[in-house]
Amino acid sequence: MIRRFLIALSLVVLAATTLNAASEIIVAIRYLQAQGESHAHLFLYREDGTLLRQLTKEDKGQDLDPMFSPDGETIVFTREIAENKFEYWSVEPKGAGLKRLETQPEWYANTKTTLYFVWPEMEGSGDDENSTPFGQRTQRFRAPDGSVELVLREVKGDEADQENGPGHGKHYLLRDLKSGKDYEFGKLPGFEGAVEQLQLKGKDDRFLLEPPLRVAFFWDTPEQHRR
Repeated sequence: MIRRFLIALSLVVLAATTLNAASEIIVAIRYLQAQGESHAHLFLYREDGTLLRQLTKEDKGQDLDPMFSPDGETIVFTREIAENKFEYWSVEPKGAGLKRLETQPEWYANTKTTLYFVWPEMEGSGDDENSTPFGQRTQRFRAPDGSVELVLREVKGDEADQENGPGHGKHYLLRDLKSGKDYEFGKLPGFEGAVEQLQLKGKDDRFLLEPPLRVAFFWDTPEQHRR
């Protein structure tokens, strides 16, 4: 189940998931930096979650909304170089041929915007004195297909669960609803921290299930942002 259901512990996925014939996925990810402005870049993954390569690296704007062309030979994306000022670029899946376009292709302009995840309103994050305190919450989110449930469990008295820092979320569970088996986040290889499950933009949903893609994204901890 862990292999079939990808839990992505990254900062913010700004635009994602256009599959080509080779079952590759292009994702725009923005990682916070300790100093200076952070930038969104494009990364190419295989459908099983394996990173193939980083496609853009220039810190000249925010690289957003990547999409494969209909023939799968190029990837077109939007580069936001200033507020409400955009350029259109293309790059080949192998990483070559990065170039600026005079105008956006007609197919790109007419393609439905890809889905992406945003920060949700957290229970207990406001000033409501009746809300459950941070570090004592348990939230549950079930996948629309009924296959798995994410149990975002925080343990009262556990120091790591009391703040947004390394180790938070180690008690979160991925529950296989068919077998009843639980997988604890803190025991997953490479786990450092997770704070909140992100939500699909414009939808009351925490899961993106578009076979073969099955993902749920989480906000990571400040310590990870500095790495």
